[in-house]
Amino acid sequence: GFFQQSFDERLKTVQTRHFQTNTIFTELTEKTAKTKTMVLPTGILLNGKIDFENSPTNAYQGIYKDEFVKTEDGWKIKVRKLITDN
Repeated sequence: GFFQQSFDERLKTVQTRHFQTNTIFTELTEKTAKTKTMVLPTGILLNGKIDFENSPTNAYQGIYKDEFVKTEDGWKIKVRKLITDN
């Protein structure tokens, strides 16, 4: 509850985007997979209208290291680890 409230409060004045690209498979079996994906979250301050006064800002950059498992319902993320560059 604490984290949800904190997250909700911070997002009242910020529009975020979460860009992910270049997923690379580092390991693949019939039932498991490991990948690395580049990630670049950005944010822009909101002032209630569309304008060009505020520019998007990079929050951070890095990679996700994901581990997938194959289930009866398809592939599911088992572990997601974020490693930032800063």
